[in-house]
Amino acid sequence: MARDRRGTGPALTLALNIAFLCAVGWVALGLVQETLAHHHRYGEASQRAVPATAWQLGSPQARRLEHFLAVTTASIPAGSVIAFTAPRGQKGEGDQDFFAHMWAAYFLPRHHILLGRGPGAAREATYWVEFRPPDGATAPPGWQALVRHPLGNAYRVQPVQP
Repeated sequence: MARDRRGTGPALTLALNIAFLCAVGWVALGLVQETLAHHHRYGEASQRAVPATAWQLGSPQARRLEHFLAVTTASIPAGSVIAFTAPRGQKGEGDQDFFAHMWAAYFLPRHHILLGRGPGAAREATYWVEFRPPDGATAPPGWQALVRHPLGNAYRVQPVQP
């Protein structure tokens, strides 16, 4: 019995090799594009804000916050209730303001620190400290500015007169 060997010659082998190389090239091109796209996005995110995991004792972020709090709270008596606010992190960076709030409580053990965005903070606090406020932010009416600093401000919270 003789077998029909049409279509199994060098032409078919060449066509299969070309198809295989095209498939490998296509996969490699896709991998390169995905890698470059994610690398670019990662670079942008790291320039906007420092992730919460970088806030370690002695890190530049923690030292900067410690210096800011030492300057802005020097005139606030011990035992005072302070509402503390910090900018929120970008999506995927964690809760930056909560993390900075925890550091503020660590650096100011003689004060009662409240999260500024928490419920009742404006009612309970006698002082308000904002770290890195948004550009163009102003104090609400009735608040007395205690300290203005390049990294933020400290206010005495006063009830608004009707």
